[in-house]
Amino acid sequence: YSNVKTLKGVYIMKKLILDFDNTLVNTTKAMIKSMNPYIKDVAQKVPENKVAYYWSFEDIFPSTHVRYVDILFNSQHLFDNLELFPNVFNVLEDLHNKGVQIYICTIGSYKNIKLKLDWLHKNLPFVDVIPIAQNNIAMNKAIINMENSVFIDDNTDCLNSSNSDIKIVYRHDGYMTQRNNVWNGYVSTSWEDKDFIKLLYNLLEVND
Repeated sequence: YSNVKTLKGVYIMKKLILDFDNTLVNTTKAMIKSMNPYIKDVAQKVPENKVAYYWSFEDIFPSTHVRYVDILFNSQHLFDNLELFPNVFNVLEDLHNKGVQIYICTIGSYKNIKLKLDWLHKNLPFVDVIPIAQNNIAMNKAIINMENSVFIDDNTDCLNSSNSDIKIVYRHDGYMTQRNNVWNGYVSTSWEDKDFIKLLYNLLEVND
């Protein structure tokens, strides 16, 4: 294990694996920005900072069929509205420059993955991507070998099913959702949180 050492009994590694949607990028905000123009009643338009508890967005778009949400996930319109969470680029670029291998592991349809690859090539060109084609059998990332890595995801099912050594759930601004509400391990609520960044740098054995 050339990239693994121990510090106070904790593994330290040089490989970082990250989820994409609502971990690196504010997919919920992009979805709201993409959906609002099609809502005719102004009173029913959703504030862009609204948090969706359900990944189907049924709680904030109750009158919208889930099929239309799925269409948006596979549209260029959504990706045109997509933004990195604040400070993500700065943290990841610095880690990359200090020798950390960074991988984005994401699940989606073939169209969604193609759009993600194009978007990442433009906005985070120094990362590698591990795409997983969506299917109706299992929505987890267990098929990917994540040994000797730090893994960050907003979906605790993906974290629990992985073999990563260090797992961190991401809850932006501390908001609980259907996918992250049960977790007893490391938690991050912002890429601007100095304590989180310090922990990450320590685990990856780089100087901040």
